[in-house]
Amino acid sequence: MNATPIQKFHEALYKTSDEQAKATSNGWIAKCPAHDDHNPSLSIKEGEDGRALVHCHAGCDVQSVCGAVGLTLADLMPASPLVTNGMTNGNRQAKIAQTYDYRDENGQLVFQVVRMDPKGFRQRKPKPGGGWDWSVKGVQVVPYRLPEILDDPESTVVIVEGEKDVENLARIGAIATCNAGGAGKWTAEHAAFLKDRAVVILADNDEPGRKHAEQVATSLYGIAKFVRIVEIPGLPEKGDVSDWLSAGGTKDELNKIIKATPKWTPLATWPQLRTFSATSLPEFPTHALPSPLREWVEAESHATQTPADLAALLALAVCSSTIARRVEVEPQPGWREPVNLFVAVLLEPGNRKSAVFTDATKPLRELESENIESARPSVARAQSERRQD
Repeated sequence: MNATPIQKFHEALYKTSDEQAKATSNGWIAKCPAHDDHNPSLSIKEGEDGRALVHCHAGCDVQSVCGAVGLTLADLMPASPLVTNGMTNGNRQAKIAQTYDYRDENGQLVFQVVRMDPKGFRQRKPKPGGGWDWSVKGVQVVPYRLPEILDDPESTVVIVEGEKDVENLARIGAIATCNAGGAGKWTAEHAAFLKDRAVVILADNDEPGRKHAEQVATSLYGIAKFVRIVEIPGLPEKGDVSDWLSAGGTKDELNKIIKATPKWTPLATWPQLRTFSATSLPEFPTHALPSPLREWVEAESHATQTPADLAALLALAVCSSTIARRVEVEPQPGWREPVNLFVAVLLEPGNRKSAVFTDATKPLRELESENIESARPSVARAQSERRQD
């Protein structure tokens, strides 16, 4: 009797990791073989039609999970005939249609991406003694056609989503690359190889393609010489640069589109941080305070030998707390806000911050004590009534 898809997957997973999946209330859970998984993130269950349902909660696609255990997407399907576009094409064995070599800086083969027929992608690495290991755990992360990128350090590097696009661009003389696994799989390790390079990202015409382009650009910002995200005009929905080239696009036309695209920058960047010691601040305007407050601030500053800013800011915070809920401001008609003031006072240790804080908040603490004392009889009555109730 032939093994069911769920049995096939369990057997392949056990052979790959020597670890059996653990049963749950509605299936099984295991460590995902497609990434370095320390906490089990792969859920496995059997669908109503007998197919094996595999989902990595860390984000690995099903194709990568299957490839890591030496299976194809077809292995997850039941043995009954598959129907596609209304035509039956039995559950035929997938065959290798194309291989793409990923090589390191020295030209050594690190791993391969394999395109299957029926359509699907798997990854494998060479075994030391020959043959292939259909798991790429622990392999060096490199961009596609890395030696070609390094051999031409002055040329602009074009980043696309897939190996087919890279090959088509290479045929028109462009230096192009991508990451294995498609959209969303670009990492900082890929970006490190493009330090100080001019980079152009050709986005596929769909939402995942645009998100991928933004992710790649973000990882390269500050590493690459500059980055451009180029959306090729006239692409159909889900179209890519290969579609554009097939429709007659040329290298000269592509270069014109690239040059017309501004350099990419993040939507918002943090300003350069400056240390407090390097910042020259104006003196606190104590003259602007009401006379009773100004006299107290000046006296406190003199008595404690602390900057006037410290006593002034704390005094203003105390005054603000006494009028909150009693005073409102109206910056423009219909927009009212209660008066609130939040202050932060920074001084090195040993500068008597605590002493000034105690003096500044003393009236507030005394007022709180008076209010607590005056409310004591009503609180006692309320407590008594609660006990009786």
